[in-house]
Amino acid sequence: MLLILLTYFLLIWTQCSKIMIKYIIQRYKIISRQKKEFLDTLSKSVQKIFIMTNDNRRANTKKAIQEAMVTLLKTESFDDITTIKISKEAGISRSSFYTHYKDKFELIDSCQRTLFNQVEYIFEKHEGNKKQAFLEIFEFLKREQLLSALISANGTREFQAFIVNKVRIFINTDFQNRFGREELSPVEKEYSSIYFAYAFFGLCQSWIANGKKESPRQMTNLILKLLPLSL
Repeated sequence: MLLILLTYFLLIWTQCSKIMIKYIIQRYKIISRQKKEFLDTLSKSVQKIFIMTNDNRRANTKKAIQEAMVTLLKTESFDDITTIKISKEAGISRSSFYTHYKDKFELIDSCQRTLFNQVEYIFEKHEGNKKQAFLEIFEFLKREQLLSALISANGTREFQAFIVNKVRIFINTDFQNRFGREELSPVEKEYSSIYFAYAFFGLCQSWIANGKKESPRQMTNLILKLLPLSL
């Protein structure tokens, strides 16, 4: 009888042991899988943080470089500015500058392309509405330091020629709409628009040089008063 009970107990113990072993193995697999998933998630999070930090650092460096260019253009012409001066003003090494730009021309080209598109958009959006177009241009000049720097006497000839040409085309289109073929000849319209474009540009330069004391609305009203003088 004792032998039978002992045998029965051993059978039960064996079955329980198997069940326990299976449970432990399953639990270990679950824990291992969870651990792997956790490590994978942690690794991805660290990578994202690293990428974001690196992107932020690059963005901050580019911003510092552009701000340095604006500061330098307040006191000297673009032709006299060097990468050494830009790097020093930005508080970075020259190698750091060259990580982002090949030279000062690539830097200014990158800045100008963005501004080209924004200025072009303003004139296209307000075609036929001089007051709103000029108001938005003056507001843009008021808040955008780089735009002001490029239009100033120390700015680039390329950007200044672009502004003059955009204003000339905008006003020439306005003349076409306002005056019939008999009132102004094509030559008169062309030279009138050129005259006004340079007057507008000169006014912008003077406004910037004087510290932009007048409001964009005041400057818009002034330029609209000058417009008839170009006819």
